[in-house]
Amino acid sequence: MTYKAGKAPVNSHENPLMTTDDLSEAFVPLENAASVKAAIVEEAKRLGFDLVRFTSAAPFPEAERILKERIDKGLLSGLPWFTKERASVAGDPHNLMPGVQTIVSLGISYFSSEPVQPSELGVPRGRVARYAWGLDYHEVFKAKLWALHAFVERHLGRDV
Repeated sequence: MTYKAGKAPVNSHENPLMTTDDLSEAFVPLENAASVKAAIVEEAKRLGFDLVRFTSAAPFPEAERILKERIDKGLLSGLPWFTKERASVAGDPHNLMPGVQTIVSLGISYFSSEPVQPSELGVPRGRVARYAWGLDYHEVFKAKLWALHAFVERHLGRDV
């Protein structure tokens, strides 16, 4: 795993996918890659991420094909913004961040220790999905992502 340096996002809080064109050619030395990965995993866990995985930033042609197929079948009809063009962009990480080498995938469990209210025979009751039980997970996730981003930049001593 290597990390290619790049400039910090332009207006990063407004559009974290918009980057400057001036990418540095500096890389984390391969002998340090394992320690960088371990540090990222440790910090992500400390921040509350339950899942931390790394993969290549190579294009995902099969995912792009499947997305376009599902769009054609109307399976994403409730998401009018998810077009074939968007699927094409999403199919290659370099479309969003030129020079990217590695993708860090993160996840947070929706599990809650709160008990689920059992249904009572003859008493209609709606159920609220677990992800909606607490704070808006978009905001929780975003705050943790920015914290991890800042950690990686401090750890590497440069913008990423």
